[in-house]
Amino acid sequence: MELLKSFYSYTPPTIKIIVESSSHKPFKYPDQTGKLIEYPTFFSNDTIKGKIIIELNKNKNVEHQGIKINLIGIIENIKDPSTSTKFYDDNLLLSPPDKINNEITQLDFSFPGNKPKEYETYLGSSVKVRYYLCATIMSMPKQLCNQFEIVILKPYSREAFAKEENLPLKLEIGVEKIIHVIFEVERSNYFLRDVIVGKVTFVEVNLPIRFMEIQIVRKENLNFASAFSSETTIMSKYQLMDGTPTNDSSIPFRYYLNGVRALTPSHVNVDNKFSVQYFLHLEFVDFEDRRFFKRMEINIKRLNNMNRKELILIKKNKLTS
Repeated sequence: MELLKSFYSYTPPTIKIIVESSSHKPFKYPDQTGKLIEYPTFFSNDTIKGKIIIELNKNKNVEHQGIKINLIGIIENIKDPSTSTKFYDDNLLLSPPDKINNEITQLDFSFPGNKPKEYETYLGSSVKVRYYLCATIMSMPKQLCNQFEIVILKPYSREAFAKEENLPLKLEIGVEKIIHVIFEVERSNYFLRDVIVGKVTFVEVNLPIRFMEIQIVRKENLNFASAFSSETTIMSKYQLMDGTPTNDSSIPFRYYLNGVRALTPSHVNVDNKFSVQYFLHLEFVDFEDRRFFKRMEINIKRLNNMNRKELILIKKNKLTS
């Protein structure tokens, strides 16, 4: 009876992954409940170091056929996980076949940065680009493994950003003899902590308007297994006006991107699987709930860390170019 009790109360060893912190601020992203979760953050060419800790949990010993750790990059299709693909896999053998006798065993690991990660972490509504560490003890009665999520960022050079052509954008919304509106912003390219400066000019208004607002809209375009789909998410909205303006009136605005939660850079054709576009969406509604709108695409980039003087210099250069 004691033998059977011992058998059924068996607790397998546990494995824990600890990652050395980098010099970058932890990446914060809201989970499904809206709570911000912090992830250890690395740039593409950073070395990722840490250790795994194996606890026997009062087992006398554990024989294994090797202990390894993998750094894995995967593109996940949230709506159809079967089409998800792995695009990155680097592995280290931490121990050859052996027997673990100590109650606690520590093994160090280090993934050098000379194998760059091609894509940046992206956590969207329909698709994700994830990087995680997976530590495995092989060939036990049941293979033991544990995962640990990290974030890989790929900042864009601020020097290259300053040299890019950055033309103003201008759109017109019009219904003959009813309404004519000009929507314009000073630039087409922005970085994540930037400010969008623009104005809305009412050339002609012959209907009562209830309100007008600007939205930041994200569009995810997916192309998994030759099946194309898209999903649009309103990231943020800002009401510009309440009531009907007069002819030839102009409403300036400043939209601070730093306050938009979960904002990411734009992505173009990631592994031929998906793209992410951002739009500035202007919409106004009359008292009959008719909606008039236009949207213009803006390009958003993640820049290297900048101090306040560098941020001001870039903004000045853009405004005068």
